Amino acid sequence: MRGTISSHIVPFLCAQHTIFAPLAPGPKRRILVELTSHRNPVLSSNALHALLSVNQQLAFGVLEGQLEHYDSNIRWGACHVLAKYGTERSVRHVIEVFLNDPDANVRHVAAYTLGCLGSRRAIPALRHGLLHDSGTDHEGHPIAQIAADALEHLEGKE
Repeated sequence: MRGTISSHIVPFLCAQHTIFAPLAPGPKRRILVELTSHRNPVLSSNALHALLSVNQQLAFGVLEGQLEHYDSNIRWGACHVLAKYGTERSVRHVIEVFLNDPDANVRHVAAYTLGCLGSRRAIPALRHGLLHDSGTDHEGHPIAQIAADALEHLEGKE
């Protein structure tokens, strides 16, 4: 039964980005929350966007949990979604990811996300990364450069 329901939801999510409004507690909401951790990053991202459109409080709780997920692709996706939808509350969580995540790709997107969030609270962490993070993402882009770009953006907001 579970596979049957998901097989009907997956194509709809990939095509539409929205689903189930209003989203009452129950099996539909549970499936949507489960899909936010799907191995397919497009599906996971679309499920997060859908959840954000119908229940932001639940979505931010899911996103915060995903920042600590064992799968680096899930952590990367959560940071990426927070770059667009994050709030001041998200800053602390993304700083932790930027400073402590073992995966360079995740730290890279976390630095980008901190720049997008626009909070000056991120400046000390970004300065630390600029000086101490010698990692590169999967394309060879230095994390320190993204941290520098984010710092430039944040320090220009004075």
